[in-house]
Amino acid sequence: MTIRKGEGWGRTDTIPDAAVPAADDASAAAAWSNGAVPLLRGGNLHSSLGSPSPKRAGDACMRFPVDALEVTVTAGGTAETVVAASDVVVGRWMRGDFAVVSANGRWAGLDVAPRAHPNDGFLHVLSIPRGVHLRQRLAARRRAMLGTHVPHPDITVTRGESFTASNTSRRRLLVDGRRWVRWDSVSVRVLPDHAEVLA
Repeated sequence: MTIRKGEGWGRTDTIPDAAVPAADDASAAAAWSNGAVPLLRGGNLHSSLGSPSPKRAGDACMRFPVDALEVTVTAGGTAETVVAASDVVVGRWMRGDFAVVSANGRWAGLDVAPRAHPNDGFLHVLSIPRGVHLRQRLAARRRAMLGTHVPHPDITVTRGESFTASNTSRRRLLVDGRRWVRWDSVSVRVLPDHAEVLA
């Protein structure tokens, strides 16, 4: 069950001997695909939990239920679906159309969606349209370091259950920090309560 306002979240646990360390978000998603509960050591999901200090087998820890993202990438008429632990990025912050789709609100050291929570049942999207001037993009990036509101009326942060984008102008696509070389379109859907992590 996703977190509800005023309720506690997570439970105390002990790091098992067979814990699978995850240095980044892609490693956490890979652990889930193998049926394991990752021990977070880095990445945006780890950051959204307050960047807990590294732990070893036998140490006390917290076990958290978290949302994930189902990502379907289409290229040349073929679709491939993967699960992302944290985020999908389309384009580049400093030019053109840009979007960060996040399951937890953190990306690249920035608080891109300050009201997001890793287990709220929504995906959160920060969008910067093509027409936003470089000066405003720089200001938005500075403010996102602190999680303050964005400084331009065209820069938005929204939440929902799905997101889609097309590869116009040869935009970059990153899934949990890994680049997708060939793509025509991408669709993202939130997976509430998808898995658990140790931290």
